[in-house]
Amino acid sequence: HRDLHSFPTRRSSDLSAAAGLSYGHVDVAYLIENLKVAATNDGELMLCIDKRHGRQAAEHYLLARFYHYAQFITHKTIVAAELLLAAAMFELLRLGKLPSPTEVIEGLSEERHLRFTESAVWALIGDPELANESPLLDEVAERLMTRRLLKVAVGSAELEAQDSTHRLDKLGSADARTELADAAGIEPDRLCFKKNVLKLVRDPNAGASESRRRKAIKIVEDDGEPQLLVEQDGLIVELAKREWTTRRLFVRLLTDK
Repeated sequence: HRDLHSFPTRRSSDLSAAAGLSYGHVDVAYLIENLKVAATNDGELMLCIDKRHGRQAAEHYLLARFYHYAQFITHKTIVAAELLLAAAMFELLRLGKLPSPTEVIEGLSEERHLRFTESAVWALIGDPELANESPLLDEVAERLMTRRLLKVAVGSAELEAQDSTHRLDKLGSADARTELADAAGIEPDRLCFKKNVLKLVRDPNAGASESRRRKAIKIVEDDGEPQLLVEQDGLIVELAKREWTTRRLFVRLLTDK
């Protein structure tokens, strides 16, 4: 996913609508109409948004992107499916059914990468012969195809400071999950913990790469110096100090209840 602070290349409303969400209707056409090319004091040309007319539209875009990530990208159902898909991919790698990094690079020059599609991966995940060879892959394929996903045992979504800690964070270690599983009387491999940390608005000056600094939204007034939107007074400045942390503890039920 693109950084939340980057200039839009797709309507957030399109992404939300595809997920059945009704918010985040960003007027991309208006943003484009208010684009300007401005030069820095060093003579570098940058694409900016007109401060007088487009600033609020740019702030609205950032907020829409944040809510899209917070309510969709890190939603418990999405995370559960991603974890199952990751398990399937690792199992396919173990079985030698997916190309190695070297093979991927070689395939780029020979155009074999054109056959390495989403459909090809799904075909491998649902291959009956592989299912006989790997019970894990068989289970993951059945869960993904029938939407019998992992169940949330404990869920916590909080807006918190960057240096905050949480009692669930220790479950990121295998030993802690094993201890919890033993206490609950279940097998350790039936527990899975996932933590997502999302910066509401990235500050390009806070250790960001040159690429991220160049992508960051900039605004300009008349013929002035381009300025970072995140450095302007207002809501975006406050959001740059915060992050959205989502924690999920899943349990792999053997049968549906």
